[in-house]
Amino acid sequence: TTSLYQYLSDSQLFTPSKKKETDFFREKNYDDLDLYKACFANKGQGSQVYLEASPGYLADSKVVAKRLDAVLSDYHLVFCLRNPIDRLLSSFVFHKSRLYIPSEMTFEHYFDECMKYEADSKYRSVVNEWCLRVPDSGKYYKHLLDYEEINGHKSMTLVSFECLVKEPKDVMVDILAKLGLPSKFYDNYEFGQSNATQSHKNDIIQKVALWINSALEGIWLRNPRLKQFLLSIYKSINGAPKEKIILSDQLRARLVEYYSDDLYKLRESPYLKEGIVDGWLKKMLGGG
Repeated sequence: TTSLYQYLSDSQLFTPSKKKETDFFREKNYDDLDLYKACFANKGQGSQVYLEASPGYLADSKVVAKRLDAVLSDYHLVFCLRNPIDRLLSSFVFHKSRLYIPSEMTFEHYFDECMKYEADSKYRSVVNEWCLRVPDSGKYYKHLLDYEEINGHKSMTLVSFECLVKEPKDVMVDILAKLGLPSKFYDNYEFGQSNATQSHKNDIIQKVALWINSALEGIWLRNPRLKQFLLSIYKSINGAPKEKIILSDQLRARLVEYYSDDLYKLRESPYLKEGIVDGWLKKMLGGG
């Protein structure tokens, strides 16, 4: 989502948010439009199209869908969806790097904690509530349905993570076409990767680095190359090989069972290009 936000922001077609994830419509003052506008850069390119990237809008679809429709007269949602098991594994490693999940916790233990929370929302875990909700947010059809029931699917564009990685220009052209905006900017654009997950050696150094990264987020968004340069230096100091997770057959079967019903419904929906979900299911079942 950070890369997608960066690509759109670089186009100069939008007034971007000062902080990528405003999470505004998940907050209690969601109906204060002046407060919402204050989340965006004071000096855009004259565009009246505001741009933000809050992944939590999908996880909290039941609440956010109603709030968006009640407050905004015109909006468009772009969701980037990934094989839900790959997404869950990536999220686990990412949240570990953000110190939200204990470094010694295994993925299987984490998934067990999530299932206990789903069975009883009052369950107390060493993992914070948001991370415990991550598996459920990968049930895409369930959450997209909340938006469709409010405003149909015309206000949504869905792209697959795989397509964004392999064919970023085509994805961006499609998104801007849906918005009625020109896409010539991407003819000579260099598509890079933003916010790649990186494991670390020392938690204390990582905690300081995360604080600096958050405090200077606006600078990084305007100067992505500077961030990449400084990040390369940081990796040489506190970087570690990215954690590799090997799923046992039993755990894989549990994950497939957890997601399969939602994926079969998603496959029959108009949301994604034909074959995308089939590819996910094949990989999930160990077919490549």
